[in-house]
Amino acid sequence: AVLPDAKAPLQVIVIADMGETYIDGLQYHWEEPDAVNTTVHAAKFVEDSDLVVHVGDLSYATGYESEWSLFMEQISKMAAHLPYMTGQGNHERDFPSSGDKWGGYDSGGECGIPTQTRFHMPVDTGYTQDDGWYSFEQGPVHFVMMNTEMSCDAGTRQIEWIEDDLASVDRDTTPWVVFMGHRQMYAAPKAAPSQICPDSLEPLLLKYKVDLVLWGHIHYALLSCPMYQGECVRETDETGYAAPIHAVIGNAGQSLSGFAGGVPDWADFHMNKHGFSVMNVESPNLLSMDFYSDTPLDSEPVLEYTLKITRTRSVD
Repeated sequence: AVLPDAKAPLQVIVIADMGETYIDGLQYHWEEPDAVNTTVHAAKFVEDSDLVVHVGDLSYATGYESEWSLFMEQISKMAAHLPYMTGQGNHERDFPSSGDKWGGYDSGGECGIPTQTRFHMPVDTGYTQDDGWYSFEQGPVHFVMMNTEMSCDAGTRQIEWIEDDLASVDRDTTPWVVFMGHRQMYAAPKAAPSQICPDSLEPLLLKYKVDLVLWGHIHYALLSCPMYQGECVRETDETGYAAPIHAVIGNAGQSLSGFAGGVPDWADFHMNKHGFSVMNVESPNLLSMDFYSDTPLDSEPVLEYTLKITRTRSVD
C-alpha cells in the first residue's frame, strides 16, 4: 500500500470481465480459455505494481462453487502479493427480487454473497458490502468504485454518496481522480451516454474533474477522447483538463464482443483482443495507461497502445 502523496509514483494492474480457465481444458460452464493468459501475463507486472483493480465480473461462477476455487487459485499470482480491489458486476450480484437495479438472472442466484465474503471492500460507515460503493486513496490517486448493479438515479443513496465523496477530494494530496464501475456509460457504436444513469452521474464526473473512468461489461478494450454527452471536448482549463476520458476494459477473458456495429467517432483506440491494462502515475502531471493483448503462455504480452494524460499544475 502507498500512503496518499501527490508526488508518489503508483502502478496499478487493471482488469475486468475475466473468469477462469479449466486446467483440464474442458469447458462445462462459461468458456474463458484466455483468462489464464491474462492472469499469467498480468502477474509479470506484480513486482513493480502497488495494487490490482478488477472492475466487476470476476469468476463468472454464477452458482458453480468449484469455479470460485479455480478463480481464486489463478488470481493468487497477483492477489497473494497485492491488494485486490473489486467492483460488483451483473454476474456477481443480479437476481430477481434480490434488491439490485436490474433484476436479471446473471448471478445464478449468488446475489453477491460469494463475492462480498471473499472480497471485503472498504465501504464507509453506514453502508454495507451489498451497497458496494466505496473509495480509497493510494499515492497520488483518489479511486472511486460505484456499484452499477444498484440504482444511481437522482436522489438515490448511491448518487448522493458519490457527490459527497468527489466533493471531499483534496487535490493537493491526490491530484488524480479515477472513477470505476462495471456497466459502462459509453460503448460502441453509440455516440450518446446510456446504461448507467447518465443524467445524474455524468455531470458529476465533469463538475469534479474526474480524470479517467474505467468500465467493464462489454468485452473489448475501447478508449474515448475527453468527452461529455457523447462529444469530444477540446477546450481545456489552465491545468490542461477538458473532460473525463472513458475506458472500457472488459477484455480480460470472457468471450469478445467485437465491433460489428462500428466504432464511434469519439474512440481514440479500440481493440477486440483479450488482455489487460497497466496504469502508471509518474507525477502529479503525468498519468499513463498501457493496453496489453494476451499471447501464448510461453511468450510476452504485446503493448498495443499507451494513453497519456498530462496536466500543468504545481503541488507543494
